[in-house]
Amino acid sequence: MIKKIMALIMACFAVFAFAGCGKDISGTYVGESIAKDEPVTYVMKVTKDNKGYDVKLYQASYKLKPYVVNKDTAIIRSFNAFSMWNEDMYKEIPDDKLPQVAVKADFQYDEYLSFIMSDLNDKNIMTEVGAKGIDKPKALKLDKDGNLIDIHSAMSSGDYLTAKDRKFVKAKDFKLDTVKEELQKRIEAICKAKYDKPHNSKFAKMEFEDNTTKR
Repeated sequence: MIKKIMALIMACFAVFAFAGCGKDISGTYVGESIAKDEPVTYVMKVTKDNKGYDVKLYQASYKLKPYVVNKDTAIIRSFNAFSMWNEDMYKEIPDDKLPQVAVKADFQYDEYLSFIMSDLNDKNIMTEVGAKGIDKPKALKLDKDGNLIDIHSAMSSGDYLTAKDRKFVKAKDFKLDTVKEELQKRIEAICKAKYDKPHNSKFAKMEFEDNTTKR
């Protein structure tokens, strides 16, 4: 009887330990933002092959082109080394003379990284195959909800000192338009914070260009 119980316990342990083994996790995953002012969204496509998984990481972003709507009537101040000696630089600009800044935003969707990952191990972790150099190999962990976690923070651009483990959520029905909508809200908030400055400038509007051609 004791042997049967022990066998059952070992069998249950094996099921949990190897839950990821042999499981095909192919699909499209969308990276969650790790900062409210992050100007990009990462999309990861995972495809099973004979070496493990072919992984392609795409970067969705907007190229921003600000311009002054009322440039003919606005008071635009240019700061330089001599600005501090110019008394006019400290005078308050009337509201009707404040530069009204609009921003044109051109959508870009580019392949950012491409690499091969191993199959999941007994800890539900897959690692980069053939990684070279001093950097840690890329590694993804499958969580209990079927999402992937970038546990080495190696799949995002930016300051490595502030990098966080990004979660890539598996999309049931991936649509690039959904990615755009969420990213546009973030981009507009970033531009508003940058150009809506009391006594300096006003944020006027966003103009989103929908060019999805891959380059």
